[in-house]
Amino acid sequence: MLDRATHAWRQWGQRTQLVLFLLLGTGLSAAHHLLCRALHGTPIRRGEFRLLGTTLAYQTLVSAGSNAIALLIKYCFSATISVAFSQHFWHSIPPFSSKGRIIPATPRTHTKSRQQELEDIDAPITAASGNPFLPSSIKTWLLSPGLATTSLLMLLLVLIPTFAPGSIRVITPDFGVPSPCTIQSPNITLVDTDRNTQMATFANTVIISGSHLPIPSPCGRCAYNVTFVGTSFQCTPDATYNFSGFKNTTTDLSIYRGTLNIKDPDAFLRVATRGGTISAPTNARAVRCSAHSTEYTLRVWHNATSWIEPLSSTVLTQLDFQILRVLPDRQIQLDGLSTFAVALGLALNGGVAYNASDSSIVSPHPVPFSPLFHMEDQNITDIAFSWPNMETALPSLMQNLTFSLLSHQFRARENGTYFTESPGLCWTTQPIYEYTAWRLLTIYGMGWGAAAVWLVLGFWHVGRNGRERDLTFSNLVEGLDIPKPKHKRREHRRAS
Repeated sequence: MLDRATHAWRQWGQRTQLVLFLLLGTGLSAAHHLLCRALHGTPIRRGEFRLLGTTLAYQTLVSAGSNAIALLIKYCFSATISVAFSQHFWHSIPPFSSKGRIIPATPRTHTKSRQQELEDIDAPITAASGNPFLPSSIKTWLLSPGLATTSLLMLLLVLIPTFAPGSIRVITPDFGVPSPCTIQSPNITLVDTDRNTQMATFANTVIISGSHLPIPSPCGRCAYNVTFVGTSFQCTPDATYNFSGFKNTTTDLSIYRGTLNIKDPDAFLRVATRGGTISAPTNARAVRCSAHSTEYTLRVWHNATSWIEPLSSTVLTQLDFQILRVLPDRQIQLDGLSTFAVALGLALNGGVAYNASDSSIVSPHPVPFSPLFHMEDQNITDIAFSWPNMETALPSLMQNLTFSLLSHQFRARENGTYFTESPGLCWTTQPIYEYTAWRLLTIYGMGWGAAAVWLVLGFWHVGRNGRERDLTFSNLVEGLDIPKPKHKRREHRRAS
C-alpha cells in the first residue's frame, strides 16, 4: 500500500501540488474578503485580552490576523509558481532539457566543460528561491528568460502581504456609526408654564442671543432625531396697522413697536419697525402673527458645540388662547403651547425710540440689544437703523424658544421630567473599520491570475517532459549523466 501511494505521488505529486496550492490560496483570499466585509463599518471593540502572557488589544488581533492571512496567500501562490518553475527547469536547462521520459545511455558530446555546465545549472537553481537578481542567479536571464521571469514573479508576490492588509483600516467618521439609544422627546404639556418669571427669562435670553438655550448631550459626540409638538408663528404683512403712535420728531424717533393681544388669535402679535437714518427715516412696516401648534422633527448634533437641524415641521392647529383659569395672583393660566407664544409676545411687547438729544435708545425690553436690531454711525450727526425681515425673524425666534425645550432647563409640572423616552438610533463618532474591497480584490486577483497561468504552464511542461520532475538532489544527479568510476564498470561487466 505504501509503495503504491509512493508511486502515485511520484506520478501525480507535482500536479497535485499545483492544484492544491492554488485552491488553498483561492480559499484564503475569499475568506479574507468575507472577514473584511463583515468588519466593515463595525465599531472597534474596546478592551484587551491576554494571549500567552501578553496583553493585546482586539484591534491588534485584527491587524495581525490580516497580515497572517495575506502572508499565507502569498506562500500559496508562490508555491504554485515554484512547482511550475521546477517543471519549466527540466524543459529548458541543458542537460536536463534533452532527457524526455527516459535518460539515454549513449554518451553526450560536451560542448562545455563540466565546470561551465554546473555553473549554468547553479544559476537557475538559485533563482528557484524567488530572486533572479542575486549574483549567483543573475545568469538565469541569459540561460532561460522564462525561468528568470518566473523567479521575478515569485519575488513580486511579496507585494501581497505588503499592500493587502491595508485594505482594512480604522477611521473615525463624524456621526457615522448608528447605534441603538434612548431618544428623549419633550412633552410641552408636562412643562410647568405657570412660572411666569422663568418663561420670561428664557424668552429674553432667546431674543438677546438669537439662538436656543444650550442643549446638553446625552451621548457624547453624536446625532439623533427627535419629534415633538411645539409652538410656531406665522407672520404676514399687516396692511391695517395704525402707525399714528409712531413718533417722528426732531428729538424722538419711534423705530419699533410690538403689541400683544390674545383676544385676537389671527393677529395676537403685531410688530412695526422703521429703518433708515435720523435725517431720512424710511416708512414704517408692520407684520401680524398668529400662533400654531406644530409637530417638529429635528436632528440634534453634539460635538464641541451643539446645534439643531430642522428636518420637517407640520402645522397642526391655530392656537385660540383660551383661558383655562385665573390664578390667585390674578394671573391667567393658558395651555402650554399658548404660554410659550405669550411669553415671547410679552418680551416683544412695547416700543423702542431713539432720543436724538442724548443719542440714546429708549426701551424697557431686550429687542434693541439683540441681533434683530442693527445701528451704525453714518457721520457725526446721523445714525442709520436697520431691521431684518420680521416675517421670517419672528417665526425664527418662536422656533428657538420651542427648541429650547431640549435644554432640560424648564421645570416639570410634577416631580420628575417633562421628557418621554422611546428607543431609537444615535449616530455616534467612534473608530470603525473601513474596508476598501477593490484594493484587496485587485491585489489578490492579480496574484491569483499569475498563479493560474503558471499552473497551466506547469501542466504543459509536465506533458513536454514526459513525467513529473522536481529539483531534489537525487533527480538532479540522475539527470547529469555522471560517468561511473572504472572499478564500478568492471564489477558491472563481471556481474554480467
